Amino acid sequence: MNNISLYIGERFEDHSSVFAGFKVDRNTATNDRAMWHWESPPKLLEQHMEKFGYRKSGCWLYMPGDYQGWHTNSEPAAQRIYYTWASESNKSGMKFKINGQLIDSPDQEGWNRRSFTTPVWHCVYSNCIRASVGFMSRQKDIIEDSFQPVSSHNLEDLLPNDVRF
Repeated sequence: MNNISLYIGERFEDHSSVFAGFKVDRNTATNDRAMWHWESPPKLLEQHMEKFGYRKSGCWLYMPGDYQGWHTNSEPAAQRIYYTWASESNKSGMKFKINGQLIDSPDQEGWNRRSFTTPVWHCVYSNCIRASVGFMSRQKDIIEDSFQPVSSHNLEDLLPNDVRF
């Protein structure tokens, strides 16, 4: 049993296949965030995205009540793809501010994929167990913005054959 299973307790058993091979190494808490850092995201996902020139840019585990405040990821400006896993539908997700409009983008249970070009204002909220793995590329115009998630219970269904979703 690893330290994430000790923290989650009984809830871990229901989702142990998602967390297999993941190591939570510390809790990160600043004025604008409260979440856990993932040391090892799914290797399949990382290897697949590297084929398209993407590098891992952040791996986080959120417990109920965890969040990340408003930010833009503006340094450096880049194409971003985020894969998230949520234990429940509509209890976690992202919010975006686009052209003065607030867009709520809730996660669905299972895996979710979003893509956008930074800088863009966004924040993260969680009222369930939520895992997030981000990737970035400085190549231009290789993805289309998709603020609402594409969802599946199977991660492999969300892996791109090319990077134009």
